[in-house]
Amino acid sequence: MYDWTLSVTFIALPVKAQTVSPNYGGISGQTKVTISGINFVNTSEILINFIAPSGAAVNVTGNYIDSQTLECITPNMDGLIPANSAVTLRVALNGQQFGESTAVFNYYGMFCTLIAFF
Repeated sequence: MYDWTLSVTFIALPVKAQTVSPNYGGISGQTKVTISGINFVNTSEILINFIAPSGAAVNVTGNYIDSQTLECITPNMDGLIPANSAVTLRVALNGQQFGESTAVFNYYGMFCTLIAFF
């Protein structure tokens, strides 16, 4: 009689956000962005982390498009970062462990345009 054992090892490939488009939007958020990267997997726990150099961070839910593309809506960062600041976007497929990133989103402050007619 034989005793068979099957051993399976799962190796997760590292997730990396590489670019974001558009790469700018208002500090109050609500800009729909597309994140390009590698090794994205469709899960119910996709989070996009918007983190400033100061450490201020906000997570939003990401939507899977394909293994190289995610989408999300930028969060409101008003009061968390100064106007005209850059933040890095990181991706977690399990809602907890964020991968590497070179994707940068630039927040700009609210401004008014004054048009004078003479």
